[in-house]
Amino acid sequence: MKSKFIATLLCAALASASLIGCGDAATGISSDAGAIKEEASGDENPEGEELTPAEGVAKINELQAGDHDASEKENTFAADLEAAQNASEGSGDTFDGKYHIKLTDGTVVEDNFYAFLGDKYSIVTEGTYSFDDDGKITIDIPGLNNAAYDITETTTGFNLSTEDGTLLPLVYMEGTDGLVGTENFDGVYSMGESTGYIFHKDGTMETVITDNLEVKKKKLILGDESAGTYEWKKTDEGLEVSTNGTVLEVFVPTE
Repeated sequence: MKSKFIATLLCAALASASLIGCGDAATGISSDAGAIKEEASGDENPEGEELTPAEGVAKINELQAGDHDASEKENTFAADLEAAQNASEGSGDTFDGKYHIKLTDGTVVEDNFYAFLGDKYSIVTEGTYSFDDDGKITIDIPGLNNAAYDITETTTGFNLSTEDGTLLPLVYMEGTDGLVGTENFDGVYSMGESTGYIFHKDGTMETVITDNLEVKKKKLILGDESAGTYEWKKTDEGLEVSTNGTVLEVFVPTE
């Protein structure tokens, strides 16, 4: 069984050879090549022929092209990020404050951190971005492989896509609507309802995912209880999380 923690991390900063989409933070990554075919198989593609990921993304960009909604939208991404960044170091006794994940092979994942704050938790991943002379945006954040993306304005927002068929559909939320230009900016976009992309004028950026948290004596619930219930216990290494007796990760405190 794959861990929700790793799935959600991938959802926050993922790269795929097909259409990318994220559902609720609890469900993590959803990468379905069939979604491209379904989206692209209308009047423009009556035969519903098989498309490569790059062809599918190009078809989606063509079908969705248009003017986006440039109005600011209610969201909590910036506030969630600030709360997570200001969280204290985890106590090591329970799920409070900041933690890194230690995988079962002993590797500590330092590209992101988890902040456990009362009845919520957030995952923050940090990176950088820049605009190229040809109008592309290069994003360097764990999971996106330092890729250069074409920017296509759509009726829902902006599709960021690469030649190999990776697609990041972003919706403008607040701040400067910088994807219409070619200069660094301070602004917030979202991918789906769960993942915030926060851009800063100095060229840094973060992704943030926030969901519900419930910690019981031996049980950890992340998001939806039916899909996100785990066992946990304190060990010498940190807070060990498991499911059906199988250890998934250990959370170790970080500043």
